Amino acid sequence: MLQRMIAAGGGRVADGDPEDLAQLLQLHEELDEAVLQAVTGLRDAGTTWQDIGDALGTTRQAAILRWAHKI
Repeated sequence: MLQRMIAAGGGRVADGDPEDLAQLLQLHEELDEAVLQAVTGLRDAGTTWQDIGDALGTTRQAAILRWAHKI
C-alpha cells in the first residue's frame, strides 16, 4: 500500500505539482531514518550484518558500509 502511495505522489509531482516535491523529499528522509532505526534495533538484538545483508538482497559488506558508521 505504501509503495503505491509513494509512486502516486511521485507521479503527481511529475505531472506538474512542484509544490509537493519538498514533501516527497521529506518522506524520503523519514524513510531513511526509519530504516536506520530498524537496522540499529536489529543489531542491538544481535542480528548479524550477514543476516541484514541477506534480508536486503545485498552483501554483508554492503550493509556494513551503508549503516555501521551511523549506529
